[in-house]
Amino acid sequence: MEENEKLQENEVLSKKDKLKKIFTDKNFVLRILSFLCALLLWFYVSEVESPTAEKTFESVSVTVKNKDVLLSETELSLISDAIYETNIVLSGKKRTLNKVDYDNISASVDLSRLTEAGIHELSINVVPPSGTNVVSVNPRYITVSVDKTIASTFDIVPDVNYNNLPSDYTLGDCVITDSQSKVITSVTVSGPETEIQKIDKVVARVDFGSINGSVEAKTALTLLDLYGEEITGDNIRLSNSSVKVKQPVYVTKTLPLRVAQAGTTFSDNQISFNITPSRVEVKGDPKILSELDSIQLDPINEKAIGETLTTTVNSLIKLPDGLELLTLQNTATITAKLRNVKCHELTVTPDSIKVNNLPENMDIEFHDIDSKIIVINSSNKDITLDDISLSLDLSTYSSTGLYTVFLTPSFKEELSYAYLPYANFSVTFELTEKDGAK
Repeated sequence: MEENEKLQENEVLSKKDKLKKIFTDKNFVLRILSFLCALLLWFYVSEVESPTAEKTFESVSVTVKNKDVLLSETELSLISDAIYETNIVLSGKKRTLNKVDYDNISASVDLSRLTEAGIHELSINVVPPSGTNVVSVNPRYITVSVDKTIASTFDIVPDVNYNNLPSDYTLGDCVITDSQSKVITSVTVSGPETEIQKIDKVVARVDFGSINGSVEAKTALTLLDLYGEEITGDNIRLSNSSVKVKQPVYVTKTLPLRVAQAGTTFSDNQISFNITPSRVEVKGDPKILSELDSIQLDPINEKAIGETLTTTVNSLIKLPDGLELLTLQNTATITAKLRNVKCHELTVTPDSIKVNNLPENMDIEFHDIDSKIIVINSSNKDITLDDISLSLDLSTYSSTGLYTVFLTPSFKEELSYAYLPYANFSVTFELTEKDGAK
């Protein structure tokens, strides 16, 4: 037992001695260093100084250039809307190739040299990233189809859907407007002749859902062929790509006509109005009509009512925006009558006229005075000539003679309860030279 343990112990010591001898051997160390140097040299040669390597980039997008140039110079448009791709093999140093991605590779075809409509095969031009070269391009060509560009005008057809329309609601004609809110009925569509000839109609589709009044929505215009299939393409242009569709919704309602005096001269028991017709039928948006219980006419100028204490005027029936009158007559006749109101006359005498700026060398004599001043008084207060201002200004008169002028009476103080319905009256007077004046 002890002999076995000693043998094992001697073997372990022997192995340690051998390992120590190996690692302390100068030849072994040189071998390790040589291996590491060889490994570094191989890495340098393969990564830095290696021969040219190759790398394949699949499905690289091909850009179609100069569509606008083709259109402006030849009036041709690209018809084919395919997504063009190609496979490209690049060569270069491996380190450089490893840094290349798809965004660094430019592949394109140029339409600017085409001059005729038809199918054309164009060579793909590849611009490789710096430090690389193009080995192969597959496919090397793409096929494009170009056609003459034309423009046609199509009526815009509203395609409106809705639900839950109340039975007393009426739909009006759809109104289509552009982005500046200008009403339009048609649109101009331009593009390849082959594509434009497929268009059967242009529709403005809107689904309003449940509606309880006039509604409006913005929508794109849709091109449809004869079978109702949608026509799309980057080469088709519309003068208005989107529009606003307004769906008017109407209800009818009979509303009374109302009128009031412009001021507050008379109380309700002093003035009455008779309106013919007294009611009108209108149609309009339910939201607007629900808030109206009458149509207000322009107020009556109560101070225009004269000594007969009654006046009749015609008033235009003006409706709020969004409403329409259903009768041909668009005016109403209003008769305003006064009651419990005084109407009396004031007699004007020469003494009640104040003369201003009479020339010193002249005398004045009144010959004819339209002496009736009408006063409408809605109060119990008495109004006399002392309350009236009458003046005659002679500052512009310098020669003798007979003159007739109009005087405008007014209250000396503002009277809210009274007015003078007639603006002026005539006065005839004579200017004579004073005795002894030169």
